[in-house]
This record gives sequence, C-alpha cells and structure tokens, in this order.
Amino acid sequence: DECEFYKRKLFLSDDEARICWQDPNNQHNNTTYLNKTIKDITLGIANHLSSKMNIPKECDNEYFTITTPLRTLDIRTENARVRAKWLGYLRGVMIMKR
Repeated sequence: DECEFYKRKLFLSDDEARICWQDPNNQHNNTTYLNKTIKDITLGIANHLSSKMNIPKECDNEYFTITTPLRTLDIRTENARVRAKWLGYLRGVMIMKR
C-alpha cells in the first residue's frame, strides 16, 4: 500500500459543528464533513506516514491526526503556528464534549 497526500482546504462549518475539507482547485466538488465525534488527537507525524512517505523529522511540528470512530484524518498544516491554532480549537471541542 502506498500512502498519498492530497491537498485540501480545511475549515469549520458556519455553525462550527463540523470540520470540513474540500479540494482547493475544485470549489464545486463535494465537501466532506467530520462531525465533532473526536476520540483522539495525536501530535506529529503518524508512524504509518513517516515510514511510507520519508517525511523529514524536522517537519513533525506541522502534522497532527484526528481520530474519530469512523475515520482517521492525517493533517499537515502550513506551519507550526497554524497547527497550534487548530489544536487549540480541537482541544476546546473535546473539553466541551465532557
């Protein structure tokens, strides 16, 4: 199995109830939604990605993984600052679920 990266625009729905992603080159393409059933957030490059994609360790601070009961979403942000903003929001979501 080979792992492939797809560039996607990641954003919140208008009501902030869903995490959405969409092909940035095709705004008419269907948007996929991930509801807020987040089970876990993992910092850094997922093991299955780092071994298959030869990702440099110095890029580790740009990655995180969202795990839900139905899927896992591996995310690479533009930089560590953007990752920190997403993680702050997602932690808030997880705390509000308690």
